[in-house]
Amino acid sequence: MTEQKKLEIYRRALRKWGIPSQIHMCSEEMSELNKELMKALREGMNQERENLIVDEIADVLITVEQMIEMFKVSDAVEIRKEYKLQRLEKLIGEIS
Repeated sequence: MTEQKKLEIYRRALRKWGIPSQIHMCSEEMSELNKELMKALREGMNQERENLIVDEIADVLITVEQMIEMFKVSDAVEIRKEYKLQRLEKLIGEIS
């Protein structure tokens, strides 16, 4: 799917359900991912757990991308990601 098509879907979702609802949905999806990750630590991994985690990651990414579109912060997020990745790279180098 093209980036433009995704943005249009995100905008339509925001118009249909509204900003507060989509913020709640993003939070809910992150909680569901957290729950599945904690179960994986506690109970171990299997194919079903992996499938659930994949689904929850996809839901989180979609809702986070909606937040990026809603708040119009794409450039700012990319700048911070770059900074944080460089910081992580430095940290990894110090640990190795």
